[in-house]
Amino acid sequence: MAQSSNSLLREVWSSEIKHILTKNNNLTNGMSNDSAFILNGYVNLPQGWNAPSNIVKNRSLSLLPLVPTNRIDTISQYALNVFSSDNKFISELETTSLSYDKIADIIAQDNINLVNTFYDDIVYSIASNIPAGRTILTTGTGTTALNAFSTGNRKQFTLRDIARAAALMDYDKIPSSGRKLLVSPALSYDLKNSGLLTIIGGTMYDGGRFGAGVNDSGSIGNLFGFEVIERSTTVLAQVYTGSTFVQSYEWNSETSGTTLSGVSAPTVAAGNVSECAIAFHPSFCRFATGEYNIYTLVDPSVYGTKLSMMIKGGATTSYSDGRGLILIAQDLA
Repeated sequence: MAQSSNSLLREVWSSEIKHILTKNNNLTNGMSNDSAFILNGYVNLPQGWNAPSNIVKNRSLSLLPLVPTNRIDTISQYALNVFSSDNKFISELETTSLSYDKIADIIAQDNINLVNTFYDDIVYSIASNIPAGRTILTTGTGTTALNAFSTGNRKQFTLRDIARAAALMDYDKIPSSGRKLLVSPALSYDLKNSGLLTIIGGTMYDGGRFGAGVNDSGSIGNLFGFEVIERSTTVLAQVYTGSTFVQSYEWNSETSGTTLSGVSAPTVAAGNVSECAIAFHPSFCRFATGEYNIYTLVDPSVYGTKLSMMIKGGATTSYSDGRGLILIAQDLA
């Protein structure tokens, strides 16, 4: 009977993982979903953007017939990572004597943590593929860094920085509709504290010249054509004063004075890391989700139930040159 109950539990919570992965997640909305094209843990991508057909106005008849040319595509690939929870143990006594369902409670908590970690990795995987040449630095007034990873002052994130990112995308002929801007807590604070975002009817800012601003809930709306997504974590970057970023890091607690998320800082002290915003068009990002499972086992040798869960997934930019994405890092002040 217990085994049948655990089978039902796996089915219900596996369904819940799918539900969380697909509902109300505006980070991946619009991204190319490669889940149907996974082969042996990898997704293969053609790279043909840089070779469009030549367009000629009023082509001379003397040039006919045209000699056909073949577009030569290269292939890149990205791997699926495996995200798994620790193995938890719940004794039989706990399942019968507690006033709540501890198994369901553990699964619910670990489920949220697992999915959040998966999406954190999507952000990092995309940002780590943005070349240094597609990175710009903030230009505002210097202010004390807010997060625990940084020491000293950082230049504030300004509307000018967002406008510059929009212009760079315009030059690259990135579609104006559907652009998104992922901002960290410190950068969101800079915008809200700038005095330039005001609530007008709950939706507009600065007379509506550049788009929607701070709404009634305190969230930022649309700025310079970007849908602003406020997130508790984006990525961190190593920055020299007045230059481009050096290396991006996953957003995690420092494991020592010189490393972040287990990655050695190459030349700059760990305290010099900066928070980042990511301007992107989802059509130029890709992700895939593989299998996701809940594992439960009633183990008579320990008089209880063991459980854990797992998701496979990965993400990358659509093109190796990082077009369609711009990293905006806090400059040192």
